[in-house]
Amino acid sequence: QKSQANITIGTLTMKWQQSGPVIFIDEVDMLDSEHASLSIERLELQVDFWETLSQQKLISKDLILSGLEIDLSEALWSSHLVDDSKVIDKNYDTDINTLSHFFLNRIKHFSIRDSLITVKKESAISSISISHMQWLNTGQRHQAQGSVVFNGVSANNLKVKVDLFGDSLTSLKGDVFLQANHIDITP
Repeated sequence: QKSQANITIGTLTMKWQQSGPVIFIDEVDMLDSEHASLSIERLELQVDFWETLSQQKLISKDLILSGLEIDLSEALWSSHLVDDSKVIDKNYDTDINTLSHFFLNRIKHFSIRDSLITVKKESAISSISISHMQWLNTGQRHQAQGSVVFNGVSANNLKVKVDLFGDSLTSLKGDVFLQANHIDITP
């Protein structure tokens, strides 16, 4: 399946570390529309040098996304409920499907650090800060674990575990577990 998305890259550098080459891609904009945007401050791709040579294709040890910022509009989920004059352009839907396909089906595992997801509603803005999260895709199963803060709800980090099934963003079903100790939910 071919996927297309407009991606803008600020800088691209490479460094050799003890484990092999590491590619750094800074200031990445993967989506920028009225209803959704996705940008990454730094994308770090750790290359498995010997596996890449033996298989003659790029094999990564880890993909680390630092400073990931995702801004979403509630309209993305409710567009099918409104009249035709407010329906979101199909291009935005296609972009989001392309990106979700990429992160759910094309990458086996990745890490997210120091990132923010914001959902804008008509009456409020909700955000989740991600301190760190490890994500693993195995076929139709998608698992993650890490540490998050629900901004405006708690000041403490919550441990989160995610166990989802599906092959697209709209078909995902599963469980999300939160663990908190000494949580302070006062405003």
